Amino acid sequence: MYPFRATKSNSQESFFVLLVDGTTSMNAHYPIFLKCYHNVCSSIKHKLAFQFGNQKEGSDVVLYDINKFQDHHQSNFNKVFKQLFDILLTQHKDKKYLTICFISDGVEHFVYEEFLPLVDQITSTFKIQFASIAVGKNFPTSISNKFRERLHNNGNLDFPSIYEVMDQSDLTIYLDDNDNIAIQPEQQQKLTQQFTDALEGLKRQLIVFTEQIELNEIVYTSFLDIQDQKTKIVRCNQLFLSPNPNVQTTKNEIIQSSSNVEDLIQIQQGSVQQLLIHLQANDKIQEGKAEFQKLLDISKQSQKLFIKTNQQMNPQADLQEIADNPKLDLINKIIDQCAYTDYLASIKDNENRYAQLQANLEKNPQLCIDKNFQTQYREIKIEQILNSVQPMQQVEIEQEVQIKQQNKINTYEINFNSKLIILVDSFTLQKSLQEEILKAKQTVYNQQVQDNTQTFWWADTIQENPELSVRSQQLPLNQAILQILRIIEEDQSGVKNFTICLIISGEHQIDFKFLSQKQQQIQQQNKLIAFTTMIIENEQLSIDKKIEQQRLSLELRRQLHTNNLTHSLQVSARVKIQEFPQYLNLYFTMINGYQSKFYGIRRKGCFVRCMIKQKNAMFLLNQFISDIEESRQQIIEDSDFILNLQKIKQLYYKRMNNYKEQEFPDEKYCLAKLNSIFQCIDKINLQNCCDFLDQIFHIKLGFHDKNQKDFDLNQLNQARKIMQYKKKSNLLQVTITILVFGAIYLIFKGYKISLQNVL
Repeated sequence: MYPFRATKSNSQESFFVLLVDGTTSMNAHYPIFLKCYHNVCSSIKHKLAFQFGNQKEGSDVVLYDINKFQDHHQSNFNKVFKQLFDILLTQHKDKKYLTICFISDGVEHFVYEEFLPLVDQITSTFKIQFASIAVGKNFPTSISNKFRERLHNNGNLDFPSIYEVMDQSDLTIYLDDNDNIAIQPEQQQKLTQQFTDALEGLKRQLIVFTEQIELNEIVYTSFLDIQDQKTKIVRCNQLFLSPNPNVQTTKNEIIQSSSNVEDLIQIQQGSVQQLLIHLQANDKIQEGKAEFQKLLDISKQSQKLFIKTNQQMNPQADLQEIADNPKLDLINKIIDQCAYTDYLASIKDNENRYAQLQANLEKNPQLCIDKNFQTQYREIKIEQILNSVQPMQQVEIEQEVQIKQQNKINTYEINFNSKLIILVDSFTLQKSLQEEILKAKQTVYNQQVQDNTQTFWWADTIQENPELSVRSQQLPLNQAILQILRIIEEDQSGVKNFTICLIISGEHQIDFKFLSQKQQQIQQQNKLIAFTTMIIENEQLSIDKKIEQQRLSLELRRQLHTNNLTHSLQVSARVKIQEFPQYLNLYFTMINGYQSKFYGIRRKGCFVRCMIKQKNAMFLLNQFISDIEESRQQIIEDSDFILNLQKIKQLYYKRMNNYKEQEFPDEKYCLAKLNSIFQCIDKINLQNCCDFLDQIFHIKLGFHDKNQKDFDLNQLNQARKIMQYKKKSNLLQVTITILVFGAIYLIFKGYKISLQNVL
């Protein structure tokens, strides 16, 4: 299916109709809702708002003025909607476009069969958008979804279905001095924000497009293959789908498929919401797994067609941005969970969790995953599985999902979207060290990665064959970098991510103005560069020259590093000549780990997923180092960098203060290293600032060293003291509080006895 968005035309504000629950259980929420309603909706010109309750003696009225809370014991949904529809059909028939908002916190009397005749009458007269605000844990989700399924006949796929508001059981409610119900200020603030967000969201959706477009073929309004999703008439600006890349109107106008990834995301997200509504409204949740598997297949095909279309329309477009779109990835995960787990069946009778699933899907797909699915999955790189490259993370293979049987064995294919370019200073490096580089490449990188790696030897010229380099003189660093940039610019492989690893020794200078034009040309091609430097210490250089050498590497990073999607690539590393062979393998392993972020994995009919447990000391240590390196990259002056380091330290010291030691591999190693970084920051000054980065580098390489996990026991004990400090502080605070109150009690008691003696 190809995604489409119909052209825009005339629009108008729809007639806003609000129904809010006026029964007793809403007594805490109602005053806050009412204030938010007046604040947000006062500017809406055309609106109708009712509070629903029970009919009074001698009257059939169940709808009341919104401004005075009725506090009725019960209500009747059938009577509520019958009276509302009567009012609309008799008094507001000229209002063709309606947006209805239903707000409740519990189930009232409702007979679906009695509701259906009313629906046919109202939907034949009005074009309706319908949404609910779910208050608390007892919101009638299934009834709300029945309303939505039958009444919502004019909404686009991006129109919300449910907004969620805080549960009353989570509130601290008390009576104020006037015996009115009151809520704690912070909870009241949260409720106010939730009601305001929901009403603001609906207010933004009031504008509707009034014209329609008639097509020559049947199209679909979502990924769902059900009858009411098929049509030949679409509203202007409406999202829809077709099996063809373009569709023709009855006026012989051609509509091209959309190339906007946001349209694809909205169709996908709306289709998930539409299916959730359809399943519960029709009591088919037990069929949910099979229906989501169908949706998953159609969704995947549509994403492939979308990428293919974008490539044809714009060969220079960065398709990786589409493939790696975080929101698209989250929706894919949600569909996958519903298709291949029993989650929907498990919440069949839990209307609160079903409402949470729908509300979080609208508001925040990541929140939807975190709150509604107990286990969070992500795709593992096949490369990592085969090579078992997971040194610091506990990985559990959870399951293999949907293996399509074929006549031949399934094979995997790695689609490289990243190239590694190694530039070696062969003029100053001994031949033995050059051989170490070749050996390390063969050790760390498999054949596929090596085929996607270029190594250039830099002396009088830039050569891929080290034997062709002449060491009589050295090409200036300006010229060497320029040639590498030219290679990136001329690359026709379709790769968009390049990693440059510069291995240097000796003194060098560079003028970045000389490179600016070439950099701009590369950026225009949507190509990104990640840059890292390994400095091999020359013992003949003075300390000042060594500092200049490292500052050059930092400046190279600042000027040439344009791939800011991640800061996990080492900024710069400095090693002694005798340490070079020891650290080279680890350095290449680290770069390989960074590169793997840009590998696209394709396995025919097979998807392997895993569960990553990250809330451990390794996660803290990784983040700590990443924040330090990002700060070093962004801040030029050493004095400013040192000041910022103190702020970073305070942040992670506080996190350590709240951390509890866990049973994870290398937990003790990482805790000890966290404390060692704290101590390094305490000792840093303008003289040893460059040495600090070397210490960080050695700690970071430890992540990739499977054999070396030594740590200082004193450092571990110091880290444990930081973690226990808060407990001691809390205990001390409790003790002091008890002593203070005890002293006050004794003083008061002594004063009372003295007073009695006087009397």
